Amino acid sequence: MINEKRLKTILILLAAIIICGWLALLYIQSRNTSQQLTEEKLHNQLYLDMLKRAIINNIFASETIENTLMSRLELAAEILQNQPWITTRQLQQLCREHDFKELSFIDPAGSVINSNLYQDIYPHDLSLLELQVGETSVVAVPADSGEVFGSRIMIRKKPAYYFVGALSDSVILEHTRDISLSGMIDFVEGSLLENSDRMPVTEQVLYVVIQDTLGIIAATSNITSLRRLRDDEFLKEIFHSRQTASRFTIFEERKILETVTPFRLEGYDFGVIRLGVSLQRFEHAQTRKKVVLLLFSFIFLFSLFLEYLFYRNYKKLLRSREELNSSRRMVDIARLGGEVAHEIKNPLNSIYMILQRMKLEFEVKEKSEEFDRLLKVSYAEMERLNKIVEQLLSLSHQLYIQRQPVDVNRIISAVVDQFNSNTTGVHIKFAAQQKMIFPLDEKLLKQVLINLIKNAQEAFDPAKDGKEIVITSGRQKHNLVISIKDNGCGIPTDDLSRIWDIYFTTKKSGSGIGLAVCKKIIEGHGGHISVLSSDKKGTEFRIELPAKQE
Repeated sequence: MINEKRLKTILILLAAIIICGWLALLYIQSRNTSQQLTEEKLHNQLYLDMLKRAIINNIFASETIENTLMSRLELAAEILQNQPWITTRQLQQLCREHDFKELSFIDPAGSVINSNLYQDIYPHDLSLLELQVGETSVVAVPADSGEVFGSRIMIRKKPAYYFVGALSDSVILEHTRDISLSGMIDFVEGSLLENSDRMPVTEQVLYVVIQDTLGIIAATSNITSLRRLRDDEFLKEIFHSRQTASRFTIFEERKILETVTPFRLEGYDFGVIRLGVSLQRFEHAQTRKKVVLLLFSFIFLFSLFLEYLFYRNYKKLLRSREELNSSRRMVDIARLGGEVAHEIKNPLNSIYMILQRMKLEFEVKEKSEEFDRLLKVSYAEMERLNKIVEQLLSLSHQLYIQRQPVDVNRIISAVVDQFNSNTTGVHIKFAAQQKMIFPLDEKLLKQVLINLIKNAQEAFDPAKDGKEIVITSGRQKHNLVISIKDNGCGIPTDDLSRIWDIYFTTKKSGSGIGLAVCKKIIEGHGGHISVLSSDKKGTEFRIELPAKQE
């Protein structure tokens, strides 16, 4: 059979391997989850870059939109060139209908003939352009200090006046947005609705929003309102740092991943593009991770539990083998001891009778005191030898236990009082808390207690001060537990496994039978007796007896 220490080392190493395997699995699963989240963010960033490039490409087609608007302005000039006296209200109506910023008629001196914006004097000196009659010039005018957008002004010189028409850059930008941004959003929404295999990236997309400092420029139809850019610290940070980043947020009462990238066009900070993506794939991965962890955790714990059961049963097997070997050894020794005891008993009785006759029938005239002393010594040694023979006979005979309900604390108190009445220098402590009724053989229990207390007394160093034996009793899981603990010299570690063997003793005058008898009595009651001892630090004998007879 494998050595116990070697087996324990193997089981500890196996348990360490199992635990390390579980920790490695936990680390791998956590890393996979983190890696998948990183991949989700990267996919979102790539998709946003594609979307942004597409939008920019569309916006660069704004020249066509600008030319169309300017052609509309030239057409208005052709229509109005012969109507310089059109009313201001009519000019204002034309500007509203066709998104013109200005329609004006200015005389060569700079006075306003008619205009939707100005009265009296025109704010710009048109003569500086040095236009000939019939010539047209288009001028880009930057924004004033109080305005955001500049203008594109068309000036045509007539014989009696200047015709001035202007388009605001904001109008050009507005039409560009309407065409390019809305078209892109419609394309994204179509992909979301179709959920086709051609665009698997958009399968998890919930919304796309293009937003500037004033509000939403364009968005998918499921977006009705959002916090302004200036009210959201995360969006402000993206706008100012010009770095793409992601965050977890709530959309339609569920947690999503939102990726935001700045939108910059020709040196102008246009705003931000926001992409909201479902966490369904990530959540599925999290669920799979939890299932895998629970499954393998159960397997690992079950493996550790099987390992524990194996070791416990192995210990039981070892103890059973030891007890079986000890029982066989005790049976053989007891049988041999019984035969020897029977052979000794008769000669011993004969010697005792001879000594009696010598004491009664013979008169010693010389050294009578020495004769009497030797007779007393002989009687004492014969008495001791007789006790050993009786113990051998009790070991060789079958143990008959007469159980009856008895107060255990009363029995212990009686034995303690018996020992405390002798002046041995050893103080025995026992405090009975309450009655403890158990079905036991009172005579045999007393024999066990007397043997154990006597052994404890004899274990003390005569020169030691404060010699003490402490006895306690109590219940543990419906069993009776009695502890006899001393502060004597203790039992050497090498001798602990041999103290229950017959004839093993460390005392000069001991027989080595007492503890074997105690063990037989306790096990005959269906109980167990054990010992805890440290060399030079004392010994504790612990008796456990069941409340019910098995």
